[in-house]
Amino acid sequence: MPDCKDWAKLPVLTRVEVQNNYDALRSRQVPEAHGTVTDVNSSGSTGRPVTVRTTRLARMFAAISGLRAHRWHDRDLSGKLALIHIDREERAVYPDGLAQPGWGWPASHIYRTGPAAMLTLRTPIADQVEWLQRQNPDYLLSCPSNLLVLAEYFSDHGIALPRLRGVATIMEVVTPELRDACRRAWGLPVVDMYTTKEAGAIALQCPEHEHYHVMAEDVLVEVLDEDGSPCHPGEVGRVVVTPLHNYAMPLLRYEIGDYAEVGAPCSCGRGLPVLNRILGRVRNMLILPDGTRYWPSVKRRKLVENFPVTQHQLVQKDPGTLEFRLVTARALTVGEQNEIRTLILERLPCPFDIAIKRVDRIERGPGGKFEDFYSEIAR
Repeated sequence: MPDCKDWAKLPVLTRVEVQNNYDALRSRQVPEAHGTVTDVNSSGSTGRPVTVRTTRLARMFAAISGLRAHRWHDRDLSGKLALIHIDREERAVYPDGLAQPGWGWPASHIYRTGPAAMLTLRTPIADQVEWLQRQNPDYLLSCPSNLLVLAEYFSDHGIALPRLRGVATIMEVVTPELRDACRRAWGLPVVDMYTTKEAGAIALQCPEHEHYHVMAEDVLVEVLDEDGSPCHPGEVGRVVVTPLHNYAMPLLRYEIGDYAEVGAPCSCGRGLPVLNRILGRVRNMLILPDGTRYWPSVKRRKLVENFPVTQHQLVQKDPGTLEFRLVTARALTVGEQNEIRTLILERLPCPFDIAIKRVDRIERGPGGKFEDFYSEIAR
């Protein structure tokens, strides 16, 4: 029987290896009881897709984690759910969106749920707000970057959603700024779920804390330092996953490209491994001139309150240069541009040349994700 030392000897499987070896990695025979085999695609931030084969059984385990989220966080499934999310078929368009009789599979197949309504993520924020007021939901689900702008809009305009009881996120990294914004706007915490197309549900936020519990019944999660050794509580490392029920394409020690911080055992008594924070992709790390990496952040609230900025994105062009892309209501003065440079540099550990670039819009990535920072030189 292999032990932990034997397991650690297995090489880590990279994203590029999965991209380039689909035929070699897929199973030739899959147990019939595991159900229908299909392909899922993860476009990621760079646009080059990863295609993974999966089974109905594996998808069912991911769905069960969704049911666990409902139970852990005491959601009343008879309430109304509003989703503002990716709609590749563009059926959920403003002003009506898409009405659904229930919350969808698997919740509606097990419980008598309330209705759901969906709106495409491409809808302008003011229209999202108007739609939400008409829907008056009990629960709201969206991606963190969109939810942050929504929460700020509600706060700034003194608008309420009288029945709102819960706010949930998936797909992107949740920041402390978002959690603060949701408390200001609605008096509610954010409940996040860490998922990927390749591995399904990886971790779910604890109902008593803001950290995450690994869905260990379905996925083995390792957090490794740069030498490949396991990280200890408080340390940040690369996330390596092994889905336990996908026999259509077994991914052993698959490095998904994310970084996370390991947590200590939780006082809630659930016994599942803990991740304190999900930090994001390697390309979301600033590379300093000495080669070390740093997680940058821009004070969005301060930026939009003091300047005519509606959207922003910071991009590392080379080891010493950053480009700050801004969507603004008008052209910025030279003085304003210098103030913005100072604001950014205050959040960085060393000086950079910062070029301010005014743009008409900043698009989401091919997979629908929005990155407020990314490095063009990160690997």
